[in-house]
Amino acid sequence: MINFKWAGGGQEVKWHQDFPFYPLTNTNVAQFLVCLNDIGPDQGPLQVVPKSHEGPFYSHYDDDDNWLGYIPDERLAEAGLDTAVDLTGPAGTVTVHHCAALHASRANLSKLGRPVVIVTYCACDAIGYTAVTYPTSNCLKVVRGEEAKYARLEPMEMRMPPDWSDGYTSIFEHQEKA
Repeated sequence: MINFKWAGGGQEVKWHQDFPFYPLTNTNVAQFLVCLNDIGPDQGPLQVVPKSHEGPFYSHYDDDDNWLGYIPDERLAEAGLDTAVDLTGPAGTVTVHHCAALHASRANLSKLGRPVVIVTYCACDAIGYTAVTYPTSNCLKVVRGEEAKYARLEPMEMRMPPDWSDGYTSIFEHQEKA
């Protein structure tokens, strides 16, 4: 996926974890961001809270049970947001964060855009509980190792996201077509 944060006010992204958007049977998932241009602190770079991938999973719903896609501020009091680091660097820099890491980004108030390519890799035995939110031609392609015959189940408790299946292809339908 290509993600642009436009110059002069490209939108803030609130604190969230990626895993609640696409829960899998285990958390062996990483997001790689490739900087297409130099990215500095004024461009709204990705911010990550170190060691936040160790838990917990936060609900991305409000108190009225509406999906927000982010974690309400009042739930983040003990999250260590003051330790967050900006992931900046010259064009070609690659950053990696775990699917459970707390991350966000400020608005881009600079005169430069912030384009990045986002690539997600997961273990072959990490099987989706929901539809694939952004299916591509490379979705479920094994790049190393063999296709899993069994799902590896990691014990966890996490609120499921909304039903993404309307307009999306489920992981099982994609496997059948392959």
